[in-house]
Amino acid sequence: MRRDPWLETARSAFESSSDWYDGNLRKQWERNLSMFQNKHPSGSKYFSGAYKHRSKVFRPKTRANVRANEAACASAFFSTTDVVSVKAQNDNAPEQQASAEIMQELLNYRLTKSVPWFSTVIGAYQDTQVMGIVCSKQHWEYEEKRTTKKEDVINMDGSPFIDPMTGEPGNREVENVEVLIDEPKVELIPPENIRIDPASDWQDPVNSSPYLIRLIPMYLGEVIEKMSVEDPKTGDPKWKKLSEEQLLSTVASGDYDSTRSKRDRDRTDSRKAQEINEFSTIWVHENIVRKDGKDFVYWTAGVEYMLTDPKPIKEVYLHGKRPYVIGCSTIETHKGFPAGIVELTQDLQTAANDIQNQRFDNVSLVLNKRYRVRRGSNVDLNALMRNTPGGAIMMNDPATDVLVDSTPDVTNSSYSEQDRINADFDELAGSFSGSSVGTNRRLNETVGGMSMLSSSASQITEYSLRVFAETWVEPVLRQLVHLEQAYETDETVLGIASEQAGVYQKYGIDQVTDDLLQRELTVSVNVGVGATNPQLQLEKFMYGLNTIAGIPEMMSRVKIEEITKEVFGKLGYKDGSRFFMSDEEIQQKMQEQGEAPPDPNVMKVEIDRQRLELDAQKMQMDAERMNLDAQKMQMEAEARQAETDVNAELKSAELNMDREIAMAKLALEQDLTMVQLDAKLQLEREKQGSAELGNRLKQIGDERRSALDLMKENTKRQEMALKRQMGQGI
Repeated sequence: MRRDPWLETARSAFESSSDWYDGNLRKQWERNLSMFQNKHPSGSKYFSGAYKHRSKVFRPKTRANVRANEAACASAFFSTTDVVSVKAQNDNAPEQQASAEIMQELLNYRLTKSVPWFSTVIGAYQDTQVMGIVCSKQHWEYEEKRTTKKEDVINMDGSPFIDPMTGEPGNREVENVEVLIDEPKVELIPPENIRIDPASDWQDPVNSSPYLIRLIPMYLGEVIEKMSVEDPKTGDPKWKKLSEEQLLSTVASGDYDSTRSKRDRDRTDSRKAQEINEFSTIWVHENIVRKDGKDFVYWTAGVEYMLTDPKPIKEVYLHGKRPYVIGCSTIETHKGFPAGIVELTQDLQTAANDIQNQRFDNVSLVLNKRYRVRRGSNVDLNALMRNTPGGAIMMNDPATDVLVDSTPDVTNSSYSEQDRINADFDELAGSFSGSSVGTNRRLNETVGGMSMLSSSASQITEYSLRVFAETWVEPVLRQLVHLEQAYETDETVLGIASEQAGVYQKYGIDQVTDDLLQRELTVSVNVGVGATNPQLQLEKFMYGLNTIAGIPEMMSRVKIEEITKEVFGKLGYKDGSRFFMSDEEIQQKMQEQGEAPPDPNVMKVEIDRQRLELDAQKMQMDAERMNLDAQKMQMEAEARQAETDVNAELKSAELNMDREIAMAKLALEQDLTMVQLDAKLQLEREKQGSAELGNRLKQIGDERRSALDLMKENTKRQEMALKRQMGQGI
């Protein structure tokens, strides 16, 4: 028998994705759940026989950090009564502005009265911290009860109708429809109950995956009931008829899930029925499969039987998109299943446990010594092991039968190492704790140092909240807007939203229609820097108000009620309305004091008069401003003319000075020329005198040399004559 190709597609997608989940995600998810539950993960050394009698304490650093982040999330998203902010894409269009204000009040009402928004947001943020991702489905839940009753038939004149055949009053059966549930729903889904393609885009895993399968546990009785009813509002068709035997045969496909068991702290699976009856759990799958570029939706019982025929997604979900959102609080690019904070800190948590348990073992050995007992000695081992204060231990030779092993006390290095591990954990997790203060004693000595320690931690926490808001909160709220636009028909709720928004007073709209709701809107959640610090939020808010107070035109447009709500919301109150009297209370008080309550028409006239006075003051201020501008322009013109005159005088003086300098320079150059000529002439004279003196000196030298030569000649002659005389005498 040939199987349905849609069923084969669902089976193939489920089995392939489940194999990938089992091989790549499930072990880490179970480890994260154990860490979150303050339990050592499976396969830990503390479960081995070697650690049977040793310390196995788990330090709750992981759980403490997750709880601190949950508290920061509550402070960021629920500090005021306004859960969400809805804005019109075109602020100049009154219809869009009115639609935005009505939708904001609708969402605030539904998220306060219908959807458990607080627990949903905190639970979603916890999932991102522990499992790494959060998955939710947004849909409209509708349930009604139809009954019939008989009522009398009334004639046109108001008299009861009498059946001419029987002579009895006529009656007819009238169907009565009682609406039991008619509201939007945001349903958190355990990550192990969702299957998507592992190769889907990390930025939009829901819509980029070619298939999405959700595993839903339902009681057997609920499944049988779905086979006989059709959702009259959403149009969900009846499910195909299957026998109980066929349904019960699908139990094995979802009978056991190790991740679900770990989440239940390894207790007996809550989904596993003890007996086969109408409360047995049947696992049905909602399959969204893309084929030929279009998404089709159909339900199956496990992967064995078709429950509905495939239908285009636009026929099942009117906004035409997959009603699922997957978000996270940490970003890991190109990774569809990022790590949560529990996974990021798991090694530091393990190191903290090791240091703690080794120190406990050491302290235990210091306080309770180990003994060496000689084999075969007659020693009372039971008394020795009890080590009771004031007790006696029987032995033959106390000096040799038993020896005490003295264990040195734990050193300060173990505590220092513990502090460093705590500091690394807090830095990675973005938490500010006592261990951070203790490790940074120098900074702890001043208030500024404490602010420095907490600022970086707050930045990391706010970063995680911003990622969470962008990837999950805002997409979920946008889908809720689409649900409200498509399915909201409760006249009471619409009336409350219209009254709260005040659209009649602002825009003259007295009826909320489908056309008014079907507008393009922008949904945002105000979570930014300082969102986890109410004091910092309030300081920035008051700084902004003080800045606006300096602009008279803006102060006339300030909403006192909204300011009061924001201020008291940041102080921890829902709003400040109970601290101020309403208009009705003011009128009642005036009546009690004998004063006439203000006439609305008189008040309107007074308001118009004050508005005219403000407009007149504004016009006067504008005129004064124009006069000041004219005076300023005149002064600037005079200043420019004076500057021109001064510049002209300076230019003339500068030219005169240049002329005088040129003449003086010319005269100086002429004087310098005469001096140079005189000096040159004198130098020539000196040169000429020097030449005559040289000739004279040369002449004198020649004369002296001639006289000297003559004297030498005469002396030589005298010597020769003397030599001749001496020779003759001999």
